[in-house]
Amino acid sequence: MDKITLKPITLRYAEEIQRLASHPLIVETTALPSPYPEEGARIWIEQVLEPRRNAGQEYAYAIIREDGTFLGVCGFNNIPADKARVEIGYWIGVPYWGHGYATEACRQAVDLAFATMGFQSLYAPILARNRASQRVLEKLGFRHMRTYTNTVYAKWSKYEILVEYSLTRHEWMATASGSQHS
Repeated sequence: MDKITLKPITLRYAEEIQRLASHPLIVETTALPSPYPEEGARIWIEQVLEPRRNAGQEYAYAIIREDGTFLGVCGFNNIPADKARVEIGYWIGVPYWGHGYATEACRQAVDLAFATMGFQSLYAPILARNRASQRVLEKLGFRHMRTYTNTVYAKWSKYEILVEYSLTRHEWMATASGSQHS
């Protein structure tokens, strides 16, 4: 697999986010608005992400392949002041599915969350029908915590089931990659 890096989202990435996030399969399987609005990426970066990042409530990263290709977004949302329980989220553009990019991006994000940012626990609510996303988390040591009906993300007009996965800093430290960090 090609090497990837995570870089903080800036307006520099708005055009690529707009292009990839507008794909029907992305908006169908994420909490992104459907359809993705024109200028949605720019508005999200300027009016939502930047103020929330400045307040320490959200951090989002561009997933960049070593050749400079923008692949998707990975980040943290709903960050409480005590950093006890933080939501991790991610999406990869459809042309790049099936190459391990989501797993590697999440691995880097998890390491950043626990080794640098001081988060104590990560959780991810995933659509039950999105097995690929669940496999990403399972590969990284996340545990299935619960299954619940979709009441938080009301964007889907049909009944949906969400599954929640979780990983604690302690669990991360007990893994081979996490034990290298303290």
